Amino acid sequence: MVKHKTQGKAVIALMLAIVMMLGACITAFATITDEEPAAIPGYITDSTEKALWMDACPVSGTSEIDAVKWFPDSDGVYYMLLPASADLSGITVYHTFQDARIGQTPIISGNAYDIFEDGGDYTLDADGESYRLKVLQSSKIGSMFITTESGTMDNIHADKENKEAGSLLLIDTDGTVSYDGEMDHIKGRGNTTWNLAKKPYNIKLSKKAELMGMAKSKKMDPSCQRAGAFYAQKPLDL
Repeated sequence: MVKHKTQGKAVIALMLAIVMMLGACITAFATITDEEPAAIPGYITDSTEKALWMDACPVSGTSEIDAVKWFPDSDGVYYMLLPASADLSGITVYHTFQDARIGQTPIISGNAYDIFEDGGDYTLDADGESYRLKVLQSSKIGSMFITTESGTMDNIHADKENKEAGSLLLIDTDGTVSYDGEMDHIKGRGNTTWNLAKKPYNIKLSKKAELMGMAKSKKMDPSCQRAGAFYAQKPLDL
């Protein structure tokens, strides 16, 4: 009888040891998968509107201006239009809400999530409001990110001759960084086209660079060289 009790205690002790080991493994797994929040870019923390951004290029660079802001369309849907370089299997999300979640998942600004891996439709519940979110990703399309010294395009749009310096990040069609550095200035161009919603711009870099197969140069007139592929549209309120 004593022998059976001893064996029973041994079995219980073994089971407890296994449970403790499993708990340690789960904790270690959680530690590995829960990355430290990324530093939130200043142009996001300084934003006064409620909005959501996603990191478009996981490669660390100089300018760190590659967060894509959602675009509210007339159909009531907020579109997240991401380039090929975005890693949806673990994409960093930023926002300016006090509390945000998708389903039962809290969305903490600066954290990476895999729930967007398949793209598509989501419902974001934030600060008492519900937002219809659609995540889309392009393939083999280059993307340009620009930030000005003022943080807006207001001065540029006030007069096409106005110039403003800033930073420029260009991601090539294969997802590699083509340019990441200072921009000498951006200004408007055109005549009647300048009065349209889709405006053309001149860009001058601080140094010569080869951009997306174009010849090495400091100056760019993207609207002429790439059939409007670089036209800044309404979402460009960087």
